[in-house]
This record gives sequence, structure tokens and C-alpha cells, in this order.
Amino acid sequence: MERLKWLMALLSLCVVAGCVTTPYGTHAEDLSDTDSQTIVQDVVRQLVQLYPPASTNFNLKYEVRDGFGRGLVETLRHEGYAIQEHKPSVASASIPNSGTSLAYILDRHHELFRISIIADDHRLSRAYLRKDNVIHPAGHWVRQQ
Repeated sequence: MERLKWLMALLSLCVVAGCVTTPYGTHAEDLSDTDSQTIVQDVVRQLVQLYPPASTNFNLKYEVRDGFGRGLVETLRHEGYAIQEHKPSVASASIPNSGTSLAYILDRHHELFRISIIADDHRLSRAYLRKDNVIHPAGHWVRQQ
């Protein structure tokens, strides 16, 4: 019985560790450019409501390497946000750490796509479904603090 308790505790720890180590970025490779841009526009509309453009500086937590991230950075800049992109070749000590840290996770579970935006200690999440080859929000934005 004692051995079973230890095994359950170890399995629980592995599950939690897997959730904590989720890398940032896009993990929905089959998302079309059109769907990606639809989600980018929705994310930016929500960020505009919570963080005023022209007075908000976003600091990306990692190097953007996917189409969704590049579209997000471009659209945020177009809306008037200052974006400090993470460059691994630049020493982190030489870059002042001011502004709001920003990261995202775009993933998929079966037919459901989910975007999570992490701005400092706040997390915004929303789910999307593809219907008739067009992606639509599957619910409201959820804000966790």
C-alpha cells in the first residue's frame, strides 16, 4: 500500500512537471495562415482593451520563430506597441528589463485550438473551433491573475 502511494505521488509529479515545462510558441502546426491571422487579430483586439498602445512596452520572453508569432509582433507594432524582441546573441545584461513581459502558447487538442497570452503574471486564454474551414472563437476570453 505504501509503495502504491509513492507511485501515485511520483506519477502526479511527472504530470505537473509536464504542464510546467510547456515551451512557448506555436504547437498547432496545421493552423493555416488565414486562421493564424484571425487569431492574431483577436488577440490584439483583446490586448488593446487591457494595455494601452503607445504607452505599453512588451518584452518577448523568447525568440519568435513561427508565423503566428511574427504576425503577432507585426500587428502589435502596427497598433502602436513597442516590442523588445528576445535575441539570444545579445547579452541579457545589456538590455534594460522595463515593460511588460509577453509570451504565448498556441496549441491544439483534437478539434479545439487554444491561445494563451502571458503578460507578466496575467494569463489570457481563449479557445477556437474550425467550422466550414473558418476558425471561430469557441467562447469568451478567460483572464487569470
